Amino acid sequence: MELPLYVKNILDTLSKGGYEAYAVGGCVRDSLLGIVPGDYDICTSALPEEVIELFREFTVVPTGIKHGTVTVVSDAPVEITSFRSEGKYSDNRHPDSVIFVKSVEEDLSRRDFTVNAMAYSQQRGIVDPFGGICDLEKKIIRCVGDPETRFDEDGLRIMRALRFASVYGFEIEKDTESALRKKRTLLLGISEERLFAEMSKLLMGQSAHIIIDKYPEVIGTFIPEILPMIGFRQHTPHHHLDVWKHTMKVLENSWGDDLSMRWSALLHDCKKPDCFVLDKNGRGHFTSHQELGAKNAFNILTRLKCDNKTKNEVVSLIENHDLYFRGDIPDMQRLINRLGKELPKRIFRFRVYDSMAQNPNTVPEKLLECQRAMKIYNEVVENKLCCFVSDLEIDGFDLIKLGVKPGKQIGETLTKLLFAVIDKKCENNRDKLAAYVADYILKAGNL
Repeated sequence: MELPLYVKNILDTLSKGGYEAYAVGGCVRDSLLGIVPGDYDICTSALPEEVIELFREFTVVPTGIKHGTVTVVSDAPVEITSFRSEGKYSDNRHPDSVIFVKSVEEDLSRRDFTVNAMAYSQQRGIVDPFGGICDLEKKIIRCVGDPETRFDEDGLRIMRALRFASVYGFEIEKDTESALRKKRTLLLGISEERLFAEMSKLLMGQSAHIIIDKYPEVIGTFIPEILPMIGFRQHTPHHHLDVWKHTMKVLENSWGDDLSMRWSALLHDCKKPDCFVLDKNGRGHFTSHQELGAKNAFNILTRLKCDNKTKNEVVSLIENHDLYFRGDIPDMQRLINRLGKELPKRIFRFRVYDSMAQNPNTVPEKLLECQRAMKIYNEVVENKLCCFVSDLEIDGFDLIKLGVKPGKQIGETLTKLLFAVIDKKCENNRDKLAAYVADYILKAGNL
């Protein structure tokens, strides 16, 4: 296992001080998978105060000193935790107490999953008392020891199991699976911020659609709004899948895209069951499911303490996800003016993911429509065509000089000019815009 020099130096310092020290947990797991770790954690036989003394020439932050953790800031922050075992977890989240121990094996025994319960030192190599290497090779997520005990200790481990399975494309071992299903209500005691963080990482995983499809009742513990979609038939020639299976297919199609797109994929059709109407011909309709879905997504993401940027992007995408664009360049300029520069592009991309999850007979036509819309969008953007008042070659100060009264008339005049340019009634040229104001707005009394 290859370690960065700054991590080696920290391990050497601890070793020269007479202590055992190991890189531990996720950095070992990822290295064995051929993934460059995002950060490195160290466990050691040294007590926190001994670590602080050894690294007195560094910046040392007592991040969790009562639980044995300090952070040494070198080329990057490195958490160093003393070997420990843990007492009772009264809140199903944090240990009431910790006991410092001298054995790395005992320290590893308290960890959540076998693939995270490995340590490495240059002296001993990989320390793997619970078969983590074997489980990595078999692509299995398995709890260390008794799964129910592990989840009772920390309910968030349920989501971590699903997240690891999603991100790495692993399966969950049967006893661990049985326990996380049984203990899923422990998630109700976890903070919304932590649930959102874990769910977001899960959604970004390569197997998110597989894991969510397999464990909807677990996710539904804290997002119950997804559950009515399961098995709900759509009764429309546009769809060959029920709402839930369609949603999972959209999620699969959107893999590799950003977090807002992934949350949108999961939530975009949540309100279809509530909006369903079957007409006299036996055809299903879902009037207003986009607007209700957007409000639903807003409520879910607000409850989960989602950041405003992601929430606003998801709400906007869901509200507009059934937008059909069959217009021309001026129509695209108007659309960009209404929705902003970036949202239409994201809508067209989402429509590709959505269309590919619909009736295969309709997919080619819908993809051609999306491609045509994207081509027109790119033409507008690349040619820097006017879409906003700020794109005009004239501003409010120029209008005042031309005789437009200050106040709301300035904004009204600029808006009239923008749409005159979009409709090709006037070029976006300062002199021609000024002439248009004089001839068609001021003289005609259009203010």
